[in-house]
Amino acid sequence: MAESRFLGSPVRLSTRLGEDLRGRIRSGEFPAGSKLPTEAVLVKDYGVSRSTVRQALKGLEAQGIVVTRHGRGSFVAADRGIHAGIQQLRSISETIAEQGFRPGMHYHSVEIDQADPTESDALSLATDDQVVRIRRSILADDVVVAYSYDALPRKLLGPEHDGTGIQGSLFAFLQREAGVVAVRATAQVHAICSETVGWETDETPQLYVVLDQVHFDLRDRPVLYSKTYFIEGRFKFVVIRN
Repeated sequence: MAESRFLGSPVRLSTRLGEDLRGRIRSGEFPAGSKLPTEAVLVKDYGVSRSTVRQALKGLEAQGIVVTRHGRGSFVAADRGIHAGIQQLRSISETIAEQGFRPGMHYHSVEIDQADPTESDALSLATDDQVVRIRRSILADDVVVAYSYDALPRKLLGPEHDGTGIQGSLFAFLQREAGVVAVRATAQVHAICSETVGWETDETPQLYVVLDQVHFDLRDRPVLYSKTYFIEGRFKFVVIRN
């Protein structure tokens, strides 16, 4: 596979290499538990540097797709669970799809209301500012894996916007409707046991891993506040430490 395949793309070379390897894994070329080609072989096949190959493999490891065993090489993870690198800012649905599951999303409610103190603080709003408040369940192969409680400043959408038309990824909605691109986020992670978080399951109480995030755009404005409750055991986070 020649490097020319990647020419002309603005995406980082290691990212493109990782995406290509992920596609080969999903196609079944490298089944679960199998060993990937060595770094030397990947360097030769793709016509890239060894550091590019290592960065691509680290990215796949952060997503839980690849397991690296020192001295033995890199292997396709046998665990079919959904994994996400906690250091990565990505759409949840995109992460689910990339790992071979069918993403889904149910919007439970969308309302416009005055921002509460937590939302005002997170989004740097005035006391009388309004937010679009959204409740969603996130699914993988029709199984709920997370509940998301989100708020975005109504002023981003204009005074006439009534909150209708919001569907799919909120990142995509913000870019489409407001020209806003979320480029970074600050996050806190903790665990809770709650009987009141979810609305589509009878399994109570539930243990959740909570990702409490504020997303910022290119101008460093806070544009989205979200608390996502990942059901323990259905969505796993991975941290790569070097």
